[in-house]
Amino acid sequence: RVMKLNCWVMQLQDALLTKKRVDAGDLAAVRLLVDDIELNWTRLTSQGPFPKLHMLRHCLAFATQNNFLGQAAESPLESGHKIFKEYQHVRHKNTADELEEQLDPP
Repeated sequence: RVMKLNCWVMQLQDALLTKKRVDAGDLAAVRLLVDDIELNWTRLTSQGPFPKLHMLRHCLAFATQNNFLGQAAESPLESGHKIFKEYQHVRHKNTADELEEQLDPP
């Protein structure tokens, strides 16, 4: 089971996230992969589908329309969010007594 789940993740990453542009062959492979995941998820995991699993269909549609997905993936956005939050904490918390640095000045 774990091997199959790992295989799915590796295939998704290779087909959609590591390439700047995806072609018709990539999309056809991902379509088959998403079908395989949807058909076998519950049997392999003993759990029902969850929202991000459903999002694979939408990711496929987005990639089909735009010929890319990796540049719009969630993980780079999340890492950027983390950097921003760290900077905000260091900068804002250390200078909160300065009027121009306050988020909501009086």
